[in-house]
Amino acid sequence: NQVAYFLPHLLALSTSSPFWHGQDTGLKAYRRAVADELPRSGSPEHLESWRDWERLLAILAETGLVTDPSMIWWDVRPSAKHPTLELRITDICTEVEDALTIAALYQSLLRHLWRLRLRNQTWRSYRRILIEENKWRAQRWGIEAELADFAAGCLKTVPDLVAELIEMLREDAEALGCLPELERAAGIARDGTSADRQLAVYRAVLEEGGADE
Repeated sequence: NQVAYFLPHLLALSTSSPFWHGQDTGLKAYRRAVADELPRSGSPEHLESWRDWERLLAILAETGLVTDPSMIWWDVRPSAKHPTLELRITDICTEVEDALTIAALYQSLLRHLWRLRLRNQTWRSYRRILIEENKWRAQRWGIEAELADFAAGCLKTVPDLVAELIEMLREDAEALGCLPELERAAGIARDGTSADRQLAVYRAVLEEGGADE
């Protein structure tokens, strides 16, 4: 419930599918548009507890709708095999360094939320409609998006939000030994993702008289 707020930020930093069947879709992450057409996909449902998750799985299994928890394709979901939350919203990074940065950011974030729980604190959970709005902005514009900071009540650029995340998670990244990878997120937010690089090549070819295909 808490980590859902940060999913659009992670999507914005990983966008890499601006094309579909050779056409510019106008989205930085068209792959999400395809995946979200499937049932049991998209933003996760709000779960009150682990038992609530188990009850949902039982209903799906009893009715024959789902026989395996891995058939729930939410943007983030409890793992069926490991005691962790599987991140699924991100696009497919085309550079290993980008993938390592996303992994560092995500694991540092989970550690941060875990430490809050140890202090009997939580990150605020937000309504699905609010998360979906930020998700759409990230899917459409990637690092050029402005995402809503619901606590501050305003829109912020992805570079600004990433800078705030890096500072918030610095202690956790240091503990996990991935601070350099975490800090590299600022470079992605500044210089662009795979989607931006692909579009730059595409537009350069068009400017040189290449075919739009």
